[in-house]
Amino acid sequence: MKHVISLKTHEEYTPEWGNKDRKEADKVLVRWHHLSAKEQRQCIEISVNDDGKPESRYNDDAEFCMMTDSIENLIVNLDGKEVEITEGKQVLETCGLNMLYAELKKHYAETDAVDLKN
Repeated sequence: MKHVISLKTHEEYTPEWGNKDRKEADKVLVRWHHLSAKEQRQCIEISVNDDGKPESRYNDDAEFCMMTDSIENLIVNLDGKEVEITEGKQVLETCGLNMLYAELKKHYAETDAVDLKN
């Protein structure tokens, strides 16, 4: 008998950050996906060090942006101007969203693609 492992590729997450006292329909919602091995390789940056030898490093910010598909219901006021935040890159580049970034990174890291219900 074969055993099939169910995998979830895309997920939705409602962060604690920014959602206090919001109605369910108005809460910040993040849609994201688990990266494939090919996508993970795209997050590796190769450079040449001072000795002329190649070095590689994993770009966590690129990973975050690639994993974050969309963000809903997040509008921030920056110096009197309302800005709608809809993608991971904006989370990285907008002052004051570092705690949201940390919560999302932690959630992404702790969530397994294996569907444990099966």
